[in-house]
Amino acid sequence: MADGSSLRWTALAGLSFGAVGAGLVAAFSVAPWSGAAWESRALALVALGVGAVGACCWLAVVERVGRWRLRRRGALAGALAGVFGPAGFVLAASLFGEALGGTAGPVERVGAALFVGLVNLLYVGWLALPLGTATGYLLGRRRETAPERRPL
Repeated sequence: MADGSSLRWTALAGLSFGAVGAGLVAAFSVAPWSGAAWESRALALVALGVGAVGACCWLAVVERVGRWRLRRRGALAGALAGVFGPAGFVLAASLFGEALGGTAGPVERVGAALFVGLVNLLYVGWLALPLGTATGYLLGRRRETAPERRPL
């Protein structure tokens, strides 16, 4: 079971990965070659989906005892968040009814989200993977150097 400190770091990692994902999509929406204009609701869904995937990756990879240093585990968690983050966005969008409206059940929605998310890696993966890795590395580095607070 995770303690309070690891849950705080997991929440911070989820927020960080979500902010980086939303920033990446916002940067793509204002690019001159992109004709898409993203609404704030879509950016919130990006932050929610990528943040949830990033928090799960952080909890699974970093917040367990391992032989690697926290920096390397953080980079691995960030790389996984960069790979599966677009699928998390598509899943969040499909659960809230914006995308994949023709699919019926939750199993089909998860399968379609994984497929569309992994295909979406061709579009944003070349930048999402290094940004996720760098974010995870920096969070792991900060986690190594952060003093542990002892409750009174």
